[in-house]
Amino acid sequence: MGPQRDGKAQLDANKTEFVDHWVNRPAFKTLFDGMSNSQFVDALFLNAGIVNSAERDAMVAGLQGSTMTRSAVVRRKLKFRIQRSRRREFNSAFVLMQYFGYLRRNPDDAPDNN
Repeated sequence: MGPQRDGKAQLDANKTEFVDHWVNRPAFKTLFDGMSNSQFVDALFLNAGIVNSAERDAMVAGLQGSTMTRSAVVRRKLKFRIQRSRRREFNSAFVLMQYFGYLRRNPDDAPDNN
């Protein structure tokens, strides 16, 4: 294993450890421990403001089948949310860049000349 793979593995382990610690905090447990698996996933989706029934169903099935833990569900939800936010911010930044690029153009340059 090269240094880059070791770094990615360590980063992944650190992320997992952070989310595990977060889910086991007393404040988190107070809010979510009394909920069923589907209620837990619904609460995550509601708090994130995202509606994705296929993703929701997969998470509930993972919890019901014991193939996922609540920590894994939170981490997957965070990853989905981060990707969505990056895409939204990239699109806004791209439009803004194009806008300022258009404003800085010289209208007398070729091919217009008018």
